Formats: sequence, C-alpha cells, structure tokens
Amino acid sequence: MLVCVDAFIHQLDTNKILLITRKYSPYQGLLALPGGKINIIEGESANQALIREMFEETHLIVSNIVYQYNDLDWGHALPMTFRSSKDRDQRGYTVTLVYYIPVNSELSNLVQSGSDAND
Repeated sequence: MLVCVDAFIHQLDTNKILLITRKYSPYQGLLALPGGKINIIEGESANQALIREMFEETHLIVSNIVYQYNDLDWGHALPMTFRSSKDRDQRGYTVTLVYYIPVNSELSNLVQSGSDAND
C-alpha cells in the first residue's frame, strides 16, 4: 500500500492550478499534482511529507498547515480531501491526502521544478 500527499496549488488571481510533469516512472512525462509518498517507515507525518515534497518538487516553502479555511494565507496548506483506490497506481493500492494551497502571482513566480519534476 502507498500512502501519499498531493497539493492542489491554486493561483487565486489567475485561477490557475499548478501541475508538474513527472520526471520518473511510473507515469513519466505525464501531468500530475505535485506530491509524493509519505516516508512511514521513518515516522514521517503527512504534514511533514507535504512540506518536504513541495520543496523537492516545486521549491515552494509551505510555511504552515491550518485546519480552517479562514486561517489560510499565502503559502499555508489546508487538508482538503483524500482519495483511495486499488486501480489508481500500478504500484498497488494507494491512499492520498490532498492539501489545498492558495498562492498569488508573486509566489507562483518563485516555483521551479525540483528533483522529481521536469516542469
């Protein structure tokens, strides 16, 4: 079983969503939300994984995890939903926690592809 985090990064002033192009298999070359596996064996939490993955894939620094929409600010993340499926990923059953991260144009201009993303 894979346990993962993804980020729905929403540029509010242009209403765009940030997607990455996957650099490695599986699904190399396809578009995806930035995210990745939680290092459960090392005791990593979902929040820690989100912060790590966002920096690795986009160089975006998530400054805070909040649990109410009213507390959201630029660079904060709000757990939004989860998905689970036995057929979503060829590597096996997957559970993914999706976070919502609002950004503005200024912040999105700082985003760069990282270690697991081409663009």
